Amino acid sequence: MTIKTSWDEVNLGEYLRISKVEADEKNLKSNLEKQLKFIAILSDQTEKAIGQMDNKMFITLMKKVAFLTNSSPRVKKNLPFKIGDTSYIFHPNFNSLTAGEMISVETVITDALKEKRAFLPELLAILIRPCISDKDKEQGRRVHKIEPFDVDNLEFRQGLFMKELKVPDFITRVEAFMTGAKRSQIITSLSSVRKNQLETQESALRKLLRKRSH
Repeated sequence: MTIKTSWDEVNLGEYLRISKVEADEKNLKSNLEKQLKFIAILSDQTEKAIGQMDNKMFITLMKKVAFLTNSSPRVKKNLPFKIGDTSYIFHPNFNSLTAGEMISVETVITDALKEKRAFLPELLAILIRPCISDKDKEQGRRVHKIEPFDVDNLEFRQGLFMKELKVPDFITRVEAFMTGAKRSQIITSLSSVRKNQLETQESALRKLLRKRSH
């Protein structure tokens, strides 16, 4: 049996499932039930299989997933990172988002609200894209240029990121985006009803993001 034992191993899909457990904590019977769910998420086992384990093994596994509550993901500089053979980078400058990027961000959020689903995978598919790194001849240093925005590969990246995007590669940057000026512009562009719904949904998400990134 394998189980993940650090934030560096946790992917976006697992992070969302962990966050859902934490958000629904009031409906759990006990802390042990929460730990069982965490173990199932981070291992290759079902909740039923974990529940049938002997007490000694269960305690051992609880110690392995203790990093979820006892530590925070490491803070990484916004540098390119690899998924397979492709280099990706989080959008380097929120103040230079294009109109197309802003419209897409607003669209995925409003659609997610209507359908009552999480929008983080779609948001990250917009803000994290392939990049090319070159040496600036004049400055003598390497610069990282994000691929121009295009909607064609958004669905592909969502699926890829759910399985392969690790928490340290997005958590700090997305928390900064959610609380930044550009984000506020999008919120104020929504109707008052949508704005209230959005703020309710995002307040819980920001709370979890701050918990993870500080």
